[in-house]
Amino acid sequence: MRNFALAALLVTATPLSAAVVYDNGGPNSVSGNETVAWVQAEDFSFAAATTITGAGVYLAGFDGIGAWDGGFQYYLFGDAGGTPGGVIQTGPVAPAVSDTGIAWCCGGNAFLFTFDFAAPVNLAAGVTYWLGIHAGAPGNFNRDNIYWVTTAINATLTGRESFGGTFDNWFDT
Repeated sequence: MRNFALAALLVTATPLSAAVVYDNGGPNSVSGNETVAWVQAEDFSFAAATTITGAGVYLAGFDGIGAWDGGFQYYLFGDAGGTPGGVIQTGPVAPAVSDTGIAWCCGGNAFLFTFDFAAPVNLAAGVTYWLGIHAGAPGNFNRDNIYWVTTAINATLTGRESFGGTFDNWFDT
């Protein structure tokens, strides 16, 4: 059972440096799941109604992120019985990328990718949502060995992944 690092996941106002309203924990340097051939997703919820405007995720690759092609797309999904459901919002973004200096299990460091959503999203209290990412250019579903870094096990479900981003083949990661 692994969860993905969604530290600094959701914020309340633009710019992205605004207050963090959800934090799934930082990288545990144990492993990760590939984010180019698969769309990776992790669940979250809030105790109170919350407006979110952006996210941050930790990614890593063997000896760094040099294989990353610069493409990146996020997805906000509803929940469909413990798996990502309908898309609430999606879009290509140009994330700000910073080397955290946190060593990753398989060589190199974890990098923090932060980005703003296309528009603020109002989310209800007590409802499960999913953040999904694809760290490749549109149409690039080749395995490029760019990984969403794991966190320690916590109260959320394990992540889910969809090979090729078809969203009809979600599996536990």
